Amino acid sequence: MEMAININKIIVLLAFLITISLSGCGKNSKIIKNNEAEASYEHNETLPSIEARRSVVKEAITLIGKPYKPSGTSPREGFDCSGLAFYSYLKIGKLLPRSSKEQYQSAHKVKKIKPGDLVFFITKIRGNHIDHVGIYIGEQKFIHAPGKGRSVETASLTETYWKKRYKGAGSYLD
Repeated sequence: MEMAININKIIVLLAFLITISLSGCGKNSKIIKNNEAEASYEHNETLPSIEARRSVVKEAITLIGKPYKPSGTSPREGFDCSGLAFYSYLKIGKLLPRSSKEQYQSAHKVKKIKPGDLVFFITKIRGNHIDHVGIYIGEQKFIHAPGKGRSVETASLTETYWKKRYKGAGSYLD
């Protein structure tokens, strides 16, 4: 029994490290040097959808004010946009892809956004692929890591900037 648990931990850790090393919101990615996110993955294997949604939103709210950091995936170092989604979902036991583009590609597309779903954007003027993600919290608001020199914050899908760049929503919770 203990051997099986250790093997599962090793598999999860390897998948986590490979995912982190291969992608990110920014161009430069790195492996996390602390075990904060990895340790939290073991606790909540499966939660019912409503509870999982609440937990993702609750976790994201606690991260408001944390600094932006390219390739960041922990409260200690800071977050990039996809690192924030990655970390918030990892806390409920869901392992997401690490980049916003991959998160968009693998999420189940939804028309009616629910709290805990991810909202995706193309922010580059001449961009043609997803390069930003936020966590929807309800009432047309989402939490995201906006960029260099800023902190994790809330924004509204009704703001002109985000409305123009919005490309869709996806769920990992249904």
